[in-house]
Amino acid sequence: MIRYILIFILTPTSKGIFAQNPIIQTKYTADPAPMVYRDTVYLYTSHVEDDAFGFKMKDWLLYTSTDMVNWTDHGVVASLKDFKWINTDNGA
Repeated sequence: MIRYILIFILTPTSKGIFAQNPIIQTKYTADPAPMVYRDTVYLYTSHVEDDAFGFKMKDWLLYTSTDMVNWTDHGVVASLKDFKWINTDNGA
């Protein structure tokens, strides 16, 4: 059931998208990647820091829901620090 609801909400129709009611309202996020496993939607997003020098993406966040109305913020699930091959000397 939740799989069909997710497809409906992510389909660009005038009835399925509500810009007035975003899931995430307190952080800058981009590139959402929703995944459904059993009765839970897992929404992975990149997290963008807004500072005086522009936007910097340094970590990824996770949100989950079992009803597509109430969402749980699980915080940072990965960051640039998790990837040893990334050069952070350039301020990334």
